[in-house]
Amino acid sequence: MSVSQQVPSEEVPAALYDYGANTPAGGIKGDHGTSGEYMGALELPSGSGYKHSSGRYLLEHDGVGFSFWLANGIMFASTIFFFLESQNVPKRWTASVTTAGLVTLVAFYNYCYMRSIWIETQQSPQIYRYTDWLITVPLQIIEFYLILAAQKPNIGTGLLWRLMWASIIMLGAGYLGDTGMGECWMMFIIGMAGWFYVIYEIFAGEAAAINDSIESKAARSAFTSMRSILTYGWSMYPIGYIVGHTGPSADSGSPAILNIVYNVADLVNKTAFGLAVYSAAKSEVNYEDDERYDNYARGRAERNGKKSRMGATGILGGIAADWKKVMG
Repeated sequence: MSVSQQVPSEEVPAALYDYGANTPAGGIKGDHGTSGEYMGALELPSGSGYKHSSGRYLLEHDGVGFSFWLANGIMFASTIFFFLESQNVPKRWTASVTTAGLVTLVAFYNYCYMRSIWIETQQSPQIYRYTDWLITVPLQIIEFYLILAAQKPNIGTGLLWRLMWASIIMLGAGYLGDTGMGECWMMFIIGMAGWFYVIYEIFAGEAAAINDSIESKAARSAFTSMRSILTYGWSMYPIGYIVGHTGPSADSGSPAILNIVYNVADLVNKTAFGLAVYSAAKSEVNYEDDERYDNYARGRAERNGKKSRMGATGILGGIAADWKKVMG
């Protein structure tokens, strides 16, 4: 079944057609019937000179399509890696590494649709980006909180909810601006305010203060790396927003640029974010004293009368237990 059979299109009267900045003066004339366009997509402007795919297969000249497939594959590989390795880190890091796997899993699922929409229609699959971001960004906030909570169990949930609401405001404003439901640049300002609040918390607010008081070198290292990603990596999203809302009016082919920017941003802000957590967690590994590492010392597991967790049942059981921790 092709994506055109899975993703809904709608009957749009000619008078109701709206292409945003690309709408010609006087609107679109003619009887279009079933639009066949994906709701929430941004149209590729004419005259851009951009060579695209055949509508069925990824072709060698489709650089944007290549970036979609590359991102899709890396998200899948990252998901498997994080879930498997969540069993091989200290217990207090398990929930954080598992959450990193959930982030890339959700991204992988949405990218399966996004890549197909680009190949078949050459339209930006904006609505699928937001179904991805509205889940993965709050999960990344949870990931941030879990690192701090593992070191300071009594910090409370106020910080978590403040960061969560700031991220939801950021994303909600972006969605309203991208879909035309809100004034483009007013929504941009509101979204940036949400992002700036997150940056304030992790550099000068309660989150920064907690990090300064943590004794674990690994936790401080993870916090610093993730803070850099949230600052510099997330800056690619407002850049993409600006490109998406200023490029088409100049007929510059910006949907191609826009999607490459967003695909690279997702790789940095999801996979690299998780790898920062995993790297810090592995730096605290003590293979000799922690029974979690029976994977690496089968003899000790047998002497202690325990089973190795290398099997699928052990891994899935560990993921279920970690998910309970994440959900509180």
